[in-house]
Amino acid sequence: MRAAAFGLLLSTAAFAGTAADIERGIRESALDPAECYRVRDLTLSREDIRLYFTDGYLIFTKPVAGRRIAAVFTTDVDGGDGEVLLLPPNRAERRSLAKYSGSPNLDEHFRTAVVFFTGDVYQSLLAQMSNNPANRKAPEMGPVMAEQYPGITRDLGSGYISRLILDLAGGPAWKQGLLAASFRGVHLGNFDVIYDPDSSEQISIGQLAERGNRAFFDTWASFPARSARQDPRPATPEMDLSGYRIDATVNPDLSMDAVTRVKVTANAGGIALAPFEVAREVSVTAVKVDGAPAQVFQADSDRSGLDRAGNHLFLVEPPVPLRAGSTYEFEFHTSGRVIHEAGDKVFFISARANWYPMYGLGFSTYDLRFRFPRDYDLVSAGEIIEEKTEGDWKITHRRTSQPVRIAAFNMGDFQHERLVRGAYIVDVCANRKLEASLQ
Repeated sequence: MRAAAFGLLLSTAAFAGTAADIERGIRESALDPAECYRVRDLTLSREDIRLYFTDGYLIFTKPVAGRRIAAVFTTDVDGGDGEVLLLPPNRAERRSLAKYSGSPNLDEHFRTAVVFFTGDVYQSLLAQMSNNPANRKAPEMGPVMAEQYPGITRDLGSGYISRLILDLAGGPAWKQGLLAASFRGVHLGNFDVIYDPDSSEQISIGQLAERGNRAFFDTWASFPARSARQDPRPATPEMDLSGYRIDATVNPDLSMDAVTRVKVTANAGGIALAPFEVAREVSVTAVKVDGAPAQVFQADSDRSGLDRAGNHLFLVEPPVPLRAGSTYEFEFHTSGRVIHEAGDKVFFISARANWYPMYGLGFSTYDLRFRFPRDYDLVSAGEIIEEKTEGDWKITHRRTSQPVRIAAFNMGDFQHERLVRGAYIVDVCANRKLEASLQ
């Protein structure tokens, strides 16, 4: 049976459609009744991950800018079955997985799987179906599944929307091949398995959890994929960031507004979308590239394991794609609440390392200017250039003499102890009082 009998094979080459078109398409994503199949013995693999669609129905979503990017598999047939298999490569990750799942290896049968993907997944599955006469189109089940799972890919896809947009419209610099699957397991309930080729730890397993009225991805295990383990040499980053200049204001209600300027050098050509990360509590309100307004794409969902270490992925679409070897000034306007009061002028900074936009963990110099209420102290990276009080405000200006990876800060009512030994100065700050929960 030929692959054409199962639907049109779409090219993985570039296609028409702006980032805004793709974002709208993902948010309006729906299952395609015409692309529903009765399937047996299909395998979907990415590095260490193995998904087995042993017996059930598989339905794809309608195309987004010419590409199918998601599918739903259900075992709702007599003897239906699906299985996901994944073996962490080291003892630490096996122990972590066992803590959550009860087993050092993931071998779980599932009833439903929702899979998001870029690359050749659609074509690969069609080719497998064409080689097995047990697989066939199931037009009678297409409308049933579309009605049974209304909006499921739209709802779950909101957590992957920025990453999908980057793959589909970011340009040739970014790797294709994302695989993000959400399962309803027989024993483990709902959980996710993710392969992200642009991450330093490409494979992660976990589930959406809620604690303190906050949703987050609870990671069961996370590790480099097989190919990365075999060749651990770090790849050259697509962009280098240098020369940060940040002007930040801490408002009386502890919210923070900041303008961050940074030099971005493109190491690859044709970067139509530039990815950055920032704390989930921070919103990016505007971006300029060399003084010209740029489009921003920042998803409003935290459901996926693509957000690691409290970072939230957002995308910037410059007026023209970045050229290899060229340097641009990006200007970010951000607002959010990363400072939280613990009582008695004791504060907790929930995003010391990612309160400003970042890409990777390269070294950079920092020029930092903070404006904050005069009743408090604020300390940060860098040497003091100026400190002064203006009315109800204090202003501190600091600058790093050498490149550093991150520029953290803290605020409170501190007692300072300063020690000078030759060329070294140690300034120790401590809260004058204990936070309420420790008293």
